[in-house]
Amino acid sequence: MWGGKRFLTYYLITGVGAALIHYMVFYFQYNPEVNLLNSIINDPTLGNLQIFIDKANSNIFPISIDSGLPINEFNNTVHKLSNDPDNQVLIEWARGFLIDYKVYFLNRPNVIGASGAVFGILLAFGMMFPNSMLYVFFFFPIKAKWFVIFYGALELYLGFTQSDSNVAHFAHLGGMVFGFILIKYWKKKGVY
Repeated sequence: MWGGKRFLTYYLITGVGAALIHYMVFYFQYNPEVNLLNSIINDPTLGNLQIFIDKANSNIFPISIDSGLPINEFNNTVHKLSNDPDNQVLIEWARGFLIDYKVYFLNRPNVIGASGAVFGILLAFGMMFPNSMLYVFFFFPIKAKWFVIFYGALELYLGFTQSDSNVAHFAHLGGMVFGFILIKYWKKKGVY
């Protein structure tokens, strides 16, 4: 219906929009943790280092086994500091570890795939063919517009309730939002 060029334009814009929304949410979601990590790096006292360990154990500061970071040595260093809290060599080693951890934390892969653009296409189908019947699990008929609305609401709910699920729910929503804006723009310009 759109032709290859317009479809590709739509697909790429929704994909980029999905990534923008995802990274914006990612920034606001992890900004408090980064600020806390910066404060611990700037003041690596025994108490602050213990806060980092507590947060790592509660998975607020997740450390993967394949991170290459010497977490056991860090824990041993903090234990040694409990007996000698003014040891500058241990404090500086702990600070170095935290700086390396910050680089690891901020550079973890978090978006792979084109699902945001696919959700943009889902939205386009729902907007262009709103009364088309879809069959969920081959048995349950639902109009395309209601299916798209339901799926968007589900992604919004999952985005807030399962933020640690390794699924970029807000990227999916971003693809839908950018797709909605682009279709409305095309309709207004009469190029739809």
